[in-house]
Amino acid sequence: YKDTIVNLVAHGSKRRPASRLMTKHLEAEMVTRDRYRQISSSFLEEAPYFEEVTEKIKIPTVSIGLFVGGGTHALKDIKRVMNASPNKNHFYGGTVGDFPGFKDLLVEVAATVAVAVKGR
Repeated sequence: YKDTIVNLVAHGSKRRPASRLMTKHLEAEMVTRDRYRQISSSFLEEAPYFEEVTEKIKIPTVSIGLFVGGGTHALKDIKRVMNASPNKNHFYGGTVGDFPGFKDLLVEVAATVAVAVKGR
């Protein structure tokens, strides 16, 4: 994996920082695991824009959508950018919500929070 870049794609927003902050938090966490050549982030509605990042890719890059499922961004926006790019080094890995085990992870997080709240 050391020859691959992972690009996290999120919504982003010029009005609300939550999407950017959580994406950057996940990026920083992934960097500490030292499995890939580089971890980067891009956004659909704020800089660095996914479309601009796509144009600059030179080495194998996997973009992963930080979306719960296949909504407008995952099914239309990201795929439109990917289809417009002639870059053969860029691959779309889908959204995190499409991965097996994601729903189980949500249930586990909810249970952990419920236990913590109950223990107050």
